[in-house]
Amino acid sequence: DDCLEGICYAVGDTCDNPRQVGALPFTGTGDTLDATSQHGYDAGQCPPETGGYGDGAPDEVWTFAPAESGYYRISLSGNYDSNLYIITDCADAGGSCVAGDEDICTGCTETIEPWLDAGVTYFIIVDGYSNSNAGNGGTYTLTVEPLTGDTCADALPVGALPFSASGDTSDATPDYGYDAGQCPPETGGWGDGSADEVYAFTPAAT
Repeated sequence: DDCLEGICYAVGDTCDNPRQVGALPFTGTGDTLDATSQHGYDAGQCPPETGGYGDGAPDEVWTFAPAESGYYRISLSGNYDSNLYIITDCADAGGSCVAGDEDICTGCTETIEPWLDAGVTYFIIVDGYSNSNAGNGGTYTLTVEPLTGDTCADALPVGALPFSASGDTSDATPDYGYDAGQCPPETGGWGDGSADEVYAFTPAAT
């Protein structure tokens, strides 16, 4: 436990005494009902999440300093209506929020796929949706893994438009290709033997 001004907090309850994300891919578990409410954010502060959540719910903190810059998939599943976001400044959670996800349902899995810079210490906040209910917590599982873009299951996200990115397929595997006539207006069949990377794009408008 970590004690501050006569008040003792469990490991993970504050940014001064957080839990640590280990070697990737990483899976960790915890229970926020043993924690206090330290963090939250207002509407629009944690894109792509549009609402404001977490001011009243108990939360736990994990730290992660990626060794390499890139996209990472961070997922949270709990037995309550959980709330996941990642910040860089615990004194200003909303103002420093990199990304957040709050699906309003019990037992849902929240997922964010932010770009993270190497060497920067990020604080992953495992929270609940409530701005008033301290009982909005429970047991959870947190996973952190790099996105390589090598397959559709590991696709790199297309961000805000206009979007540009660079990469290198030389370290990828040849997972995809198409036969003649399958990708019009292209008439030939190509790609079965070449290394490839995958990006995922969901347009906001038709």
